[in-house]
Amino acid sequence: MKPLSHLPLAFFLCLFSFTANASQLESLSNTVLQADKTSVADNSNQSDLVQMTMEQLGITQTQAQGGLGSLLSMAKASMGANSFSPIADSIPNINSLLQAAPKVDNTSTLSTLNNQLGNLSPTAKGGLMVYSAFDQLGLSKGLVDPMMDILEDYLNTNGSKGSSDLLMKALTPLTVTQDPLDLK
Repeated sequence: MKPLSHLPLAFFLCLFSFTANASQLESLSNTVLQADKTSVADNSNQSDLVQMTMEQLGITQTQAQGGLGSLLSMAKASMGANSFSPIADSIPNINSLLQAAPKVDNTSTLSTLNNQLGNLSPTAKGGLMVYSAFDQLGLSKGLVDPMMDILEDYLNTNGSKGSSDLLMKALTPLTVTQDPLDLK
């Protein structure tokens, strides 16, 4: 009968072991859920920016992402990576927006103008690239300023202190120069 006397102890150990593993699984599950929520929150913040742009300007998701990406690419190029970091830190998954910016089309009128006027400053070239990107996306050049305003408002609400000022300073050439194709 000695083997039966160990049965309650074995049952207790199995039960305790299952409880410990269940609590560990629950803890692990909560950690995974929290990580998913954080990832969803980051994506939803960027989605909020893209969605806001789509709704306010009446454009598609591809156009919103590409337009925002082209503006952010110009800012990054004119500021340098270190100075751009407060902006980059304020927009979740910013790299996906930067990658959504259309590549420069060397056959476009703006690219031809850029090549013919090779002595343009990097800032002026950045402006030509933004106008070229908008053209490739089927966006009116008149949407550059409103899209900049949306970015500025987003950074004022969600960004680190001063990030919207940095962005607007980098994009100032777009507001003070005339569209290079308006040569009237």
